[in-house]
Amino acid sequence: EAPYLLPEGVFVEKPRLSRNLDHLGPEILFRQSKISEVLGGSGYNSDRLSTPYIPQLTDEDRLSKRRSIGETISLQVEVESRNSPEKEERAPAEEITYETLKKAIVDSVAVE
Repeated sequence: EAPYLLPEGVFVEKPRLSRNLDHLGPEILFRQSKISEVLGGSGYNSDRLSTPYIPQLTDEDRLSKRRSIGETISLQVEVESRNSPEKEERAPAEEITYETLKKAIVDSVAVE
């Protein structure tokens, strides 16, 4: 009966309630008294149910909306490179070819 419970745009910076929320039937609304009764009967604290929820965007939410995924990845790489010790550089890995493997096998057999 209810295609969605949350109105469109509820998670934007300045949410506005839609006018059609006034016409919602009781079958899709939560009864706070019943929820509180059930939670209290199960030993849970239901005091926070009376506190209204007000969604707030964090700075991270605002930043993530402004940045593309490419910018985010480049920032992560920049931070990681700053945290790594600059003096410690990795030596290039030794190239392993068919000839080096063959020589290693022949040498190990000769030693035995």
